[in-house]
Amino acid sequence: MGAGAGTEPRGPAGIGTAVAFDWALAAQIVIVGLSVLVGAGPGSLGAGRPIALRVLAAVLSVALAALPFALGEAMRRGRQMAWVVQLVFNSLLPLTGLVQIPAAIDALGHGQFGLLVREVVVLLVSPLIVWLLTRPRTRAWLARTTSAEARARHGSARWLVSIAVIALLGGAAIAFDGLY
Repeated sequence: MGAGAGTEPRGPAGIGTAVAFDWALAAQIVIVGLSVLVGAGPGSLGAGRPIALRVLAAVLSVALAALPFALGEAMRRGRQMAWVVQLVFNSLLPLTGLVQIPAAIDALGHGQFGLLVREVVVLLVSPLIVWLLTRPRTRAWLARTTSAEARARHGSARWLVSIAVIALLGGAAIAFDGLY
């Protein structure tokens, strides 16, 4: 049945995936910054640095994390420019994954799986985001939807908590990838 026959057109594809990706990147940056502050985990190299330098690194990480967080929020709100940035960023990101394939294979040979997680994200998730966001229904939804409508669709407590949990888990998995 068509939209004129009383059925609502299908919603966009990939918005949640893109938001979770962006927020995971923000979480990763904050986790690394905080680990530098405490001198543990992925920030263990910072343990011997002066506390003022470690505090500065943590503050800068939060400021830097605001960029991907804001991109995810703009995507959640249906902003056209966020869609463009998502497409460019996630189209280019797999190139870094291609460069890292030899290192990932070497790491696997030594029983380390962390780099494989990163490779899956950049070689599979990023292209998936591009593919989902370029679907005709997503482009049409972004073209006709107001920010208020987008926030209403992607703003329920359940949606936000789900995306936040996925982002925190994903960001932590990448931040700590050198430890497993």
